[in-house]
Amino acid sequence: MSMSTLLRCLTCCLAAVGLASPFQAPPPADTILVNGNVITVDDAQPRARAVAIAGGRILAVGTDAEVRAHETAATRVIDLGGRTVVPGLAENHFHSVCGGAGVDLSGARTLAEVLSAIATAVRAAAPGAVVVTNSDWHEPQLAEQRLLLPRDLDAVAPDHPVVVVRGGHEYVLNGAGLARWGITADTAVPADGEISRYDDGSLNGELIDAAKNLVSLDPPPARDVETRIADQLTEHARLHAAGSPSTSDVDRAPLGRTPRSAPNTRRAYAGALRRLDGRELHDVTLGAYLAELPEGGVLTSLLTFGAPMGCFGPVSDRF
Repeated sequence: MSMSTLLRCLTCCLAAVGLASPFQAPPPADTILVNGNVITVDDAQPRARAVAIAGGRILAVGTDAEVRAHETAATRVIDLGGRTVVPGLAENHFHSVCGGAGVDLSGARTLAEVLSAIATAVRAAAPGAVVVTNSDWHEPQLAEQRLLLPRDLDAVAPDHPVVVVRGGHEYVLNGAGLARWGITADTAVPADGEISRYDDGSLNGELIDAAKNLVSLDPPPARDVETRIADQLTEHARLHAAGSPSTSDVDRAPLGRTPRSAPNTRRAYAGALRRLDGRELHDVTLGAYLAELPEGGVLTSLLTFGAPMGCFGPVSDRF
């Protein structure tokens, strides 16, 4: 074998076993975080000092020196100053831009503040007009840790029907509201619903699930798709800033909640999603009851668009 042939063989062997690979430069990072307290949720390495990120993904986790090996002139370097970094929080029961129109109760922290907001709306309403709240609230946000009921509501709205929307499952009506829709102690309880009572047996205004159908409210104002998209993007930015890059939403619309409009709704929002291509979105996985999927349908990752009223807005397949 000639010397030149031997050298060629040796070169091929070195390349094949990867002896040249240790001399390759580490992949460059777009951003690195240094001088921090990084909680990894990895038993093998529960804490670290620094993180390298490239293409929106974690590239490396380790010491400042290890991570800085991925630094280039174009890398953005963030000195955490000892602050803590945690994995993004995946919120598991989110209904997306869902509060809707109506009296805004999101900032209330006491029953008195809730009642004050409703009283203000009552004073501005025409005689006998229905007053409806939004659903951006829940009683755990209140100091009293309880629902407001007719005996609370009647003090500020004796003559105006009031519908307090509590999430997607419940309405609370005042006395005038119960009277408007003819709901009495003798009203039959709908299947899959509940009409709640005080301890003395009188109605406490709570209409749960199917019992909400005893109340007829005006439809919410229509919003075009671009407005819904803009609202979604704004909300995602706020969620990202709060440390939540991902949510799960359990909803039935349009797969079961609005069967007559579902096909058109799904097609319309599929088109909206195509226009969203390339925009930075919050990751939303939406669960639905498989039995309600159309024949041959496949449940994949779905993106929710907020409804103007109530938490159950239209959704669209991500094709």
